Amino acid sequence: MHAAPGSSGAKAGVLPLSVEGKLPPNGPESLAGGVQQGLSAAGAAVLAPRELEQAAGKGVAACADPTCFHDAAAKAELTHLVRPSVTFKGSDYALAIDLVDGASGDVLYTASDTCELCGLTEAVEMMAALAGTLPERMSVAAGVAGLAVSSDPPGATVLVDGDAVGVTPLQLELEAGEHQVIVSLEGYFDRESLVRLEAGGSDSLGIVLDPTGPRKGDKGRSGTWGRIRPVLPWVSLGVGVAALGSGIALIAIDEKPVEFTRCSGNDVDHLGNCRFRHNTIVGGVMMTLLGVGGIAAGVTLLVLDKRKGRTVDDRRVRLRPTHDGLALHF
Repeated sequence: MHAAPGSSGAKAGVLPLSVEGKLPPNGPESLAGGVQQGLSAAGAAVLAPRELEQAAGKGVAACADPTCFHDAAAKAELTHLVRPSVTFKGSDYALAIDLVDGASGDVLYTASDTCELCGLTEAVEMMAALAGTLPERMSVAAGVAGLAVSSDPPGATVLVDGDAVGVTPLQLELEAGEHQVIVSLEGYFDRESLVRLEAGGSDSLGIVLDPTGPRKGDKGRSGTWGRIRPVLPWVSLGVGVAALGSGIALIAIDEKPVEFTRCSGNDVDHLGNCRFRHNTIVGGVMMTLLGVGGIAAGVTLLVLDKRKGRTVDDRRVRLRPTHDGLALHF
């Protein structure tokens, strides 16, 4: 299972802002808005305080212990809660945001900072910056990792664990663990990779695609090679097997009498041997070498095609000795 691009699978609910001290006019609303702004800008899925109260009940604003946090997150179907607070004294703002794990109710992380001699606008900007640090922590807690996929040429389809998720260049957030990534583009060999991602980490995968035929826009080439290449290994194997068989047969009959010639009279030497005999050793050796070379070339091409990710029949090529010589098994 994988997450969609740009999504960590985590969703947070924002608790009402806790305020200590007397803020300037519109201070609570502005600071609460800064929290929302920072979370949204960082790509987090967020439930606003009013929506959280509607889903979990108005009592959620008074939550202060793990049990209450857990119950509120369960009712609203959230993975995390965000609890912002501010202490205002004179012209100083002490800002803090707790990230709460919805499953356990425990505080996972606290982002805090102090803005001395600040105006409200500066405090809101600082609150938004603090909130922007939380989504990464949420991803780590949810067991999510980042993966950047690129290809040369770009525009290739990316499949993760069998599902199409977009085209290159692509930024993904996936569950931690192993994933099968296939990069596919028409006119090029598919490339398959197995990646292992650690929670909270990020990795990149750069793929250079190998063309099976002419590149788009290359008018100087035809598609002939792309059609010939898949059958070339099997042609080489067929020619090699035929040549090898012929070579072995020629070697076997070398120096044997030519059966269709009558060996009598002047055709028989003083030892009684027929002078008409097969002289095929040179041709036999050459054909045998040609056959071995053809078989080796065919097997090599098949192995290379397999390594490049080309889809081929699940056949195995084996050369085995038999009582009649050598046999090629597919």
